[in-house]
Amino acid sequence: MDSLRRFLNPLVLNLQKMELELTCPVCMKLLSAPTMLPCHHTSCSNCAATRTSNGYSCAICKSAYRCQDLRPASHLEAIVGILRSLRSTVSTMILEQDAQLHIPVAKTASHGTPESGNKSGVEKSDQMKSYNPVTSKLVYNQSTGPVFGNMEGVQTRDPAFENKAADAAVAPTVLVQKGHSGSQSSDGPGDLDCDSNNLEGELITSRSPLQTALKREANVMDEHTRELKKQKSNDQVQRQTTMASAWKCEFCHSSQVTECTGPLSHYLHGEPLQADQAWKSNVQHVHEKCIEWAPQAFFTGDIANNLEPELARASKIKCSVCGLKGAALGCLVKSCRKSFHVPCAHRIKGCRWDEENFVMLCSTHSSKRLPCERSKSKKKTQLQQPSSDIDDLNSPSPMQSNEFWTAPPVMTSEWVICGSALSGHEREILDKFEHRTGITVTNSWSSNVTHVIANTDERGACSRTLKVLMAILAGKWVLNVNWLKACIEAREPVPEEPYEVRCDVHGSFDGPRTGRLRAIHQAPSLFAGLTFYFSGHFMPAYKINLEDLIAAAGGSILEKSELSSTSLILYSVEPPQGNNLDTLNEIIKKREAEAEELAATVGCKVIPHTWLLDSIASCTILS
Repeated sequence: MDSLRRFLNPLVLNLQKMELELTCPVCMKLLSAPTMLPCHHTSCSNCAATRTSNGYSCAICKSAYRCQDLRPASHLEAIVGILRSLRSTVSTMILEQDAQLHIPVAKTASHGTPESGNKSGVEKSDQMKSYNPVTSKLVYNQSTGPVFGNMEGVQTRDPAFENKAADAAVAPTVLVQKGHSGSQSSDGPGDLDCDSNNLEGELITSRSPLQTALKREANVMDEHTRELKKQKSNDQVQRQTTMASAWKCEFCHSSQVTECTGPLSHYLHGEPLQADQAWKSNVQHVHEKCIEWAPQAFFTGDIANNLEPELARASKIKCSVCGLKGAALGCLVKSCRKSFHVPCAHRIKGCRWDEENFVMLCSTHSSKRLPCERSKSKKKTQLQQPSSDIDDLNSPSPMQSNEFWTAPPVMTSEWVICGSALSGHEREILDKFEHRTGITVTNSWSSNVTHVIANTDERGACSRTLKVLMAILAGKWVLNVNWLKACIEAREPVPEEPYEVRCDVHGSFDGPRTGRLRAIHQAPSLFAGLTFYFSGHFMPAYKINLEDLIAAAGGSILEKSELSSTSLILYSVEPPQGNNLDTLNEIIKKREAEAEELAATVGCKVIPHTWLLDSIASCTILS
């Protein structure tokens, strides 16, 4: 019998898990005529065709759908039939086992005379009617064996207990209940959550043997209730553990959480979600460290910026260790073709890590210097007096700095230089300039920045970054790296205008120069008097950047209720992740149509978000 019990326990548990998967999220019953929704969730055909107050929407992910989009899921209907047959077979096996075992109840009690019985006799027909397949649990006890929920009305009763209850019913003794429940008889599964220790009866008159037996059965019921509560808690923990182990990082394809991966977090369009919301569609499960070490992804507070584009980029790159795609991390040396998952790179001996700048050197190039080491070396050599015949270009002594930089400090004391999308070599030139001149260099944009040094291509065109666009709006210098080289060679500041960037890679011209002239002549802000409304979906971090640009240009952002005929409605033409060209065109057309429909209600104009960027890049309001 023990071997049969060991066989039944896992079988019943897995049948219950299958039952949960085949339960309709609307009516909470086994699927009847299963229907597939456009979001790939399923429900009964009648439930799917039932209109709610919000129209037709999925009960799980709340996605809206049309009735014509529903598709029958005949394969699930066959699986439901198989489940019913298996459940009936297992129920029969359990009943046969109970009939053969017939173990006395007193074996589980701490005292009293042995009494033959079965704890399942406490069940009532009302409990079976109110059975919920989602809350059915596997219950095992030495006296009863496994009990499988939703037995299609099958119950087991203990004749001995029923006879004792009948005798007690005609006895003159009155049973008074203690506690908040008010009744020892359970009317539904919810009673299992109350404290059974407070449900013990108190006899007003002296107890007869039958009454004593009845009270002993009440104690057994309490033990049974506690077993149910313990099993319920264990099953919940097991189900949460199983679900968490099914989530895998979309970079490294691992569900393991270690010190080198950090916690596994859940994001929807870059915004963090709690674990109880992680089952939603389109949620991305990513290790914290995998995001931090992905070159183009970064955090703003709790928001993961550029996560979707970085996942799309990494999905095409294979890891040099395991061969799986998703390897976003590359070696700092530009010529190195190796890429890694963060956990895989940590397993390689010889890799070196820069925790300040989130870059690494593979074992092949570990002899190179990391940016944090170059910075420490410069600080260290500044405190030492090197020999006069050593030309340390990176960290000269104070005397050498004075000989190199002849400009008086008053000329450059207010300079703050910021790099934009610089290559490794260009960054080294900026570092050399900083340490030879003592001029402040920052990694992020702020209002006190005076010069932005931008990376340029062979045509002299720069990338369109937030730093460049902010510099244009603020009337600051946007220069190429040749200006730094000229200053180093001349040992003093040289005029900036010959090195001013004239265009960007998107074809906008003379934006930096126009922005400077507008600032010199104190012209009104570029978007002064203009109001904007964001229509439809925007990536959260990208939308924040656009809002910052509008504010810096003197514009204002409206709520939907504030729209007027002079407002401008923006819609996004950013491509969603993982869409082909045909689908992309349809999505953008849909976004434009939604914006046009809204604009028609107030008589205002609709523009793509690229109009905003083009106008700022050229520092001119485009028609």
